[in-house]
Amino acid sequence: MDSITIHPLAGGDDLDNVIELCIGYQQTNGRLPLSDQSWIEINSKRRATGGNPPVGYVARNSQNGDIMAYLHLSPDKAGSVIEVVVKSDLAGGEDIARELIVRCVANLTPEEYPLYLWTSDLNRYLSRVAESLGMSKHRELYQMRKPLGILVSNQTGADDVYDVSLQELDISNRGLSFGAFQPGKDEASWLEMNNRCFVGHPDQSDWTIDDLVAREDEPWFDPQGFILCEYEGHIAGSCWTKIHPATEPDGQPAGEIYVICTDPAYQGKGIGGLLLKRALDYFEQRCLPAAMLYVESTNEAALALYRRYGFSIYSTDTQYVLELA
Repeated sequence: MDSITIHPLAGGDDLDNVIELCIGYQQTNGRLPLSDQSWIEINSKRRATGGNPPVGYVARNSQNGDIMAYLHLSPDKAGSVIEVVVKSDLAGGEDIARELIVRCVANLTPEEYPLYLWTSDLNRYLSRVAESLGMSKHRELYQMRKPLGILVSNQTGADDVYDVSLQELDISNRGLSFGAFQPGKDEASWLEMNNRCFVGHPDQSDWTIDDLVAREDEPWFDPQGFILCEYEGHIAGSCWTKIHPATEPDGQPAGEIYVICTDPAYQGKGIGGLLLKRALDYFEQRCLPAAMLYVESTNEAALALYRRYGFSIYSTDTQYVLELA
């Protein structure tokens, strides 16, 4: 392994180089190495004039100064989250990741614990690093996928088809209506509904208008793919989608079920399935070859719904935690 130097992330060229590192990783592996929240933090700081850069650490090649890896540190609702990206196919990547994490841990304050670390099937060596540093498994997040453009088999795996349209009742009789999210109009109502749906969720709970607007400002945002279900003038549920230009394993575009939820007052009425079907129809209309989503491994109800619609587990992201000693 080449000798490296580690230093806190600075702004300017440092931040530009980190973004280039992440984009290069995405081009090689088909997905960004950072979560949406971390990616938004980095890019918002890049666009802002003045102010401090995001909190993170950069590992550089001591000889030529090239960035070899980056650790991003974000405050969490309880503690902190770190994510590590190492240049693809870099020899000694595991050792570099370890040095970055050790440096980060050495500079944490007690208020920043517990510390969480995400690993994926693409950087499984981070699991070995986490365990060697005394971290334990905390959460598992499944990525599920299904091909589009074909009929969906039912749960039994038989050749007969689960025709979702046969499950739908007359929408007008149920008092439900479906339409696209309207920026500048629906933010407050959607946030209220979202935060009722995700009470206590580590990622989706307690969203603010800033969280929502930051995503509206992202280049992938399309209000036509943000489907609302209304009942008597109230948002009863929503399915927010996101189109990826290219994802692993085949480099083809895919549609993601980004956030799907039903207001607790309307759960058990099949709204989630109706929203999911409309999202899949939206992807089909755009000739996308595949759909994907992320779901907690412990969410049995959601897993059953997604399997019924033809999704299967493709990969697993694992979160580790380090408590304050």
